[in-house]
Amino acid sequence: MWLNKPYNASPSASGAFGHEVYHVIQADQSGSFLTEAIGLQAASTLTEYYFGEPFAFDPYSFDPSASILPQFLHGNVEAQGAIVQSMIADSAAHGYPRGKVSSQYQETYDEILRRCRECKKKKKY
Repeated sequence: MWLNKPYNASPSASGAFGHEVYHVIQADQSGSFLTEAIGLQAASTLTEYYFGEPFAFDPYSFDPSASILPQFLHGNVEAQGAIVQSMIADSAAHGYPRGKVSSQYQETYDEILRRCRECKKKKKY
């Protein structure tokens, strides 16, 4: 499973790759993934264009100091991707072995693995 592979790239590159791979899982699990992703990108771009504030609407935002699992479960597709990216980059930066994450990400990691197992049971991966 991709979450259990060793990190052969920088923490930021590993995190960015994980973010994009998680979008593949999201697309597999939800028929509305593409619609939501395009809507979020459009809202972010239009906010920056009309108000000159690129972060007035930030679809990638989450609070790493708060409990992460509820934010993951209720977050939009980009916020979930950002959480996966942060989790993987954090693990790579700390040099954790395969399958190990910081305690703040453990519940979220377990949820992601559960979702991946569901996909695998459907023989899609």
